[in-house]
Amino acid sequence: MVLVKSLMRKPVFLYPDDDLKKISSKLRRSDVDVFVVINKKGKFLGEIHEMDLLSAVIPERNLSSEEVIGILGFGIKKKFFGKKAKDFMKKHNVIASPGDKVEDIAVKMYREEIKCIPVIVRDKVRGVITIGELVRHLA
Repeated sequence: MVLVKSLMRKPVFLYPDDDLKKISSKLRRSDVDVFVVINKKGKFLGEIHEMDLLSAVIPERNLSSEEVIGILGFGIKKKFFGKKAKDFMKKHNVIASPGDKVEDIAVKMYREEIKCIPVIVRDKVRGVITIGELVRHLA
């Protein structure tokens, strides 16, 4: 039985008000494809993947109006106009503990369709486990 603590990796943190300049700087300096957004107390708020940031660098003129505004003009996609981490982050409440079984976390990720789960110890993010780590281990 493999536990989360053996596969989790050190997270790279962002705060909700971090701007694109700070986000891109951290992206260049770190070897990660996901950021964990936390508040000042270290509580998990959401996650940002590289793909989520793509909308910030694609010129709007290269996309259809449906891709930017949505079908029938409903639900303008905030991330296309985003400037801060809070504009790009995906929120969810799925968390793991270091002692959780890897197989159980894989099922949670599959069912909830999420790519990353924060590992929480005493209400603070201490690690992160991604689909990549799970697939490499379980395959």
